[in-house]
Amino acid sequence: MNLTKSFVNNISDALFIVDSNHKVVYANAAVKDIIGKEPGEIINCYCYNIFTSDLCFKGCPFNYVTESRTSFTKVGVKVYDDNNNVKEITYTAFPYRDEMIDGIAVTLRNADLPVHVIEPFPKDYEHLPHKRQFYNELLQEVSDGVVMVDKSFKIIEFNKVAEAITGFKKEDVYGQPCPNICSFTEEFSCPFDYCLKTKHDVEEALTTIIRKTGEPIVVKVKLKILKDDSGNLLGGIALLKNIVTFSKPAKNDKCFMGICGKSDAIKHVLEFMKAVSLTKSPLLITGENGVGKDLVATTIHKLSMNEAEPFIKINCAAFPENLIEGELFGYENGHSLSNVSKREGKLELAGKGTVLLSEITETSLTFQAKLLQLIENGTFQALGSNEVRTNQARLIFTSSKDLKAEIKKGNFREDLFYRLNTFHLNIPPLRERVEDIPLLAEHFLHELINSYGEKFSKKVVGFSDAAMEVLTSYDWKGNVRELKNVIENAYFMLHDNKSHITPEDLPYELREAAHKNNHLKNHNAEREKIINALKECDLDKTKASKLLGYSRVTLWRKIIYYAIKPEEIIR
Repeated sequence: MNLTKSFVNNISDALFIVDSNHKVVYANAAVKDIIGKEPGEIINCYCYNIFTSDLCFKGCPFNYVTESRTSFTKVGVKVYDDNNNVKEITYTAFPYRDEMIDGIAVTLRNADLPVHVIEPFPKDYEHLPHKRQFYNELLQEVSDGVVMVDKSFKIIEFNKVAEAITGFKKEDVYGQPCPNICSFTEEFSCPFDYCLKTKHDVEEALTTIIRKTGEPIVVKVKLKILKDDSGNLLGGIALLKNIVTFSKPAKNDKCFMGICGKSDAIKHVLEFMKAVSLTKSPLLITGENGVGKDLVATTIHKLSMNEAEPFIKINCAAFPENLIEGELFGYENGHSLSNVSKREGKLELAGKGTVLLSEITETSLTFQAKLLQLIENGTFQALGSNEVRTNQARLIFTSSKDLKAEIKKGNFREDLFYRLNTFHLNIPPLRERVEDIPLLAEHFLHELINSYGEKFSKKVVGFSDAAMEVLTSYDWKGNVRELKNVIENAYFMLHDNKSHITPEDLPYELREAAHKNNHLKNHNAEREKIINALKECDLDKTKASKLLGYSRVTLWRKIIYYAIKPEEIIR
């Protein structure tokens, strides 16, 4: 910076520099004397968060100073500290620019006026029109969403920015308990309840809220519980700033970053991904092989604020027990089967990114104990090293096995399971969400057309109805992965002049299995239809045959064929 040390260290005024994003990038030692905070406490904080004054809300000089390139001075600016004490200062701001920063420098000079205590809320708050008008103006002018609650945590203020962020109107929430829109922690659903019970205000935190439309968004939140001089609860205030919204797919597009479907199960998967993408907590994703666990994990990383950081996958089933620790934690001093003396583990290589450990049940109980320590303490040691290192990476675990069954078998630690189960997503198999199959098939086919259409001059544009019926009638034990392989096979083997994939273009085994499944479904449907007719007619076969449109002989024959027993009808 261009300011010399001799100048900065000898002035009695508090001085801090604010960049174009309104963040403090430098503060001198005198800020402690003026605003009661250490310089390190306010670095990277928004300037309007380091102290409260009427100047910040009613006449911030930032734009005036940066645009006019002239200084600004105001005497008698009231500043409120965290204990609700007020004092007056002389405030001066002047343009500041160097190679890195284009903002303002601010000096605060103590006017040495007597300090007196003010109330955070006027006791007659609701009954003083002029004060009420002042609060209304103040609330509507700030750039943050403001939610104020009384001592019963009922909403008494909800400004326009809060309406825009949450989707709720003031009339929807006024006088109501604080809506459970903020997933601040799992233990405390209400953020004010969190502050009250933990006795900690929240200076700044990222959290996910669910808008009135059901859309998850990430906001920056600041929470403060307000009390009077005797420590009695008056209420609380939350400041919300919209940080991230999740883009919606096109109107007729049922795919989100390669994840396709319209079933309730897929809708839950999408909401889960969006809600947890900006947390740093460990995640557990379970489901059969081929359902897309790795794709979900990758998408969560891409949605996170650390998307630019590495995403590293470790397939636990591919590593012997004596190698997987070194792969994750690294090793030093020759603790390796190779001749390399030192190697960084995946945790260090990932930095602030994501490490995916797939098939976590394939690890030993000893390794699982070290994982538990890593999750709970956030620290680890490389093999052969005594140095305790801090993990910055987000951990995601996947398994195709039933973890509770593995616990009973003694193959998985119960304490690790419950630690991972906080954020647990189970992806259902494809056979349980048949309505997703057409969308997935079309998605995979169009990926192939976009990648190879010009090269192979194929004219295919879709599937025939009969082919799609075959696809939706198959069990797909290999799930989405098997479906993708089948579509690829059909595409590359397809005659260049065909415009649609037909049943004949699909593997014989798949067509046969689908036929048997269809036959079984029809078999079960007709059997159920006969049983219901016999029940409705009180076992009178003549009436039942007329109801079904069969002859009496045909009904007898079908009862024998389907092995329908009287007790099935009587019960």
